[in-house]
Amino acid sequence: MKKTLVHNLIILDESGSMGSVYDATINGFNNFLKNIKTSAEEFPDQEHKVSFVSFNANSIRYIAENVVTNAVPVLTRNNYRPAGGTPLFDAIGVAVNRLRYRTEYFPEMKVLVSIFTDGFENASTEFTAKSVSSLVLSLEKKGWTFTYIGTGHDITDASNYLKIKNIMSFTKSKKGIDTMFDAELRKRREFYSNISLGRKDNSKDYFDGEK
Repeated sequence: MKKTLVHNLIILDESGSMGSVYDATINGFNNFLKNIKTSAEEFPDQEHKVSFVSFNANSIRYIAENVVTNAVPVLTRNNYRPAGGTPLFDAIGVAVNRLRYRTEYFPEMKVLVSIFTDGFENASTEFTAKSVSSLVLSLEKKGWTFTYIGTGHDITDASNYLKIKNIMSFTKSKKGIDTMFDAELRKRREFYSNISLGRKDNSKDYFDGEK
């Protein structure tokens, strides 16, 4: 049986303000990554890969790139070190373009881009809201799904700038982060299930009922 290819691109804010929820973020993301693996195993008709990118004003860095779900390293205080500003546009542009080139010859691949941030743009030098939004709109036409999960800023304004329809806010606390990840996991499983059921459009109202 030919499997459906699914790529999970995760873009995580590593700016200095994330330090206030340092341990909660590390623990939450480690559970989140473990649950992606478990969820992917529920759908044997799918082949999942993960790319995991963190970003701050000092670097846009791959924690993992195009690996199977059980090969994604856990977050620790060694590989996740909040510092500096928030080059949100550059992080999205760089990571999405890099994956776009990689998937160019796999038009049937399903791509889910998940962006997590506690603040809006303040440090990009290469990409703008206009260039990122153009990228988002062009890839949505190819079946990509984008989600924006944020706290500490107006996520509705942010999503309007970036043309990302699927948004969810969370409270910046351990409880808020845990609640957010529980909701995200429910919708991710639903997304995978929709793929297995052959539903053509999985991109609209991703967080329906969870906002």
